[in-house]
Amino acid sequence: MRAFGRAGDGQYPAPGTLPAERVIGNVTYVSGGIGQEEAAALRHESNYPLALEFIRNGESGVEFLAGVSVTIKDSRGDVVLDAPSEGPLLLAKLPEGKYRVIAAAENRVPKERDVVVTGCKHEHSSSSGKCGTHCAGRRDRST
Repeated sequence: MRAFGRAGDGQYPAPGTLPAERVIGNVTYVSGGIGQEEAAALRHESNYPLALEFIRNGESGVEFLAGVSVTIKDSRGDVVLDAPSEGPLLLAKLPEGKYRVIAAAENRVPKERDVVVTGCKHEHSSSSGKCGTHCAGRRDRST
């Protein structure tokens, strides 16, 4: 898994502009990450408490996925977001709570992850099965 880095740290270029925000129900989200500048902008963004990254291990290494069908359910099982990703990254503004994320890439078995969104933590879930978190602008790796 590639954990989120900080722009300008040599790992990622300076951030570009964010894709347009979208709203479905009570959830505001952005999705994209096509191109280094847009990916850097999304990785640098900290105003969204949930960050999803869609990757898989391919024959030539890590492959970034787009067009992933994303469903997020709250703790009652109600769907709060059902949208396709427009790139390998999707950031969502969700209230604190427990959620189930279901991500289905084309011709792949859907993957499900339980995530907890809190006031301090930025929950990062990767389709590779590893997650990272960040708090107060710091992003760490955890497995």
